[in-house]
This record gives sequence, C-alpha cells and structure tokens, in this order.
Amino acid sequence: MEKVIEKNLEKNVEQRLLAYLGSGDFTEEEAKRLTHINIAFGRLRMDGTIDAADHPKVKMVEQIHKWNPAIKILISLVPDEPDAFTICCATEKMREKVGASCILLVQETG
Repeated sequence: MEKVIEKNLEKNVEQRLLAYLGSGDFTEEEAKRLTHINIAFGRLRMDGTIDAADHPKVKMVEQIHKWNPAIKILISLVPDEPDAFTICCATEKMREKVGASCILLVQETG
C-alpha cells in the first residue's frame, strides 16, 4: 500500500478524503477537512420517489456547503420496501422516474 501511495504522490494525483455519515454529529471542522461525504440513508420507494427530506444530515446539506463549498455530497439509497430496487429498475419509465426523483432531491437540498 505504501508503494501505491508513494507512486500517486510522485504523479501528483489529487488526494480525496471521504467520510460516511450516519446518525452521529458532524462539525464545521470535519466538513472543511473532507473532499467528499456519503450520507446514509435515503429511502427508495416502490413508486420511484426518494424519501430523504427528513434525514438530519440531508437537512444539513446547505450548512455543509457553507462550511466547504467544494465538498461533494453523495446520498446512499436503501429500499423502503423489499422489492423497491427491482421494481424501480425494471422499466425505462421507472428508471426515468427515479432519475427525476434524484434531480428533485438535489434541487431541494442544494
């Protein structure tokens, strides 16, 4: 592993620091040190919509961007019901609906 890191540093590869956010606290200091965060979890519903608006970390997205405007934020999805992913991936229409739900989530959270 050390050789890989040394090689990357020699090639001037941009380093990334990612954190996985669950239910714990998240501070300005942490936001400023990170390049990416992964928020767990939004819920994918059977109808192709995403339920994440009430998630405490999703509610913090605007504040996190104020602390670190360059940070990239990802939201992991889990199925709200057992077959949600299967149903939502089965047809082009449902995949488009999930895509539209993702865009809506980004627009609503910043």
